[in-house]
Amino acid sequence: MLIDNKRQQLNLFLKDLCEKHAFEHAYIAQKIGKRRHFIAGYGKENFTHTNRIDINGKIVFFWQGCSKILDMETFMDNLISIVKQLELM
Repeated sequence: MLIDNKRQQLNLFLKDLCEKHAFEHAYIAQKIGKRRHFIAGYGKENFTHTNRIDINGKIVFFWQGCSKILDMETFMDNLISIVKQLELM
């Protein structure tokens, strides 16, 4: 279970991502079998197409809104970094 301090850090990180990349909604989930368990998120879900990136074998990043990420390598480095910092990997 994610403690509140880590969840707040992750929510702030996701807020920054939404503002920087014009995402309407972004969240991180943990894979548990065929299901996804919500960990943290930011923004309002709009029930449109959801993009996804598997960060590793158990953590997935989802977003709605902007579908193009210009610098995918830096974007992934940032995602992996925050996931490692928060010990989600």
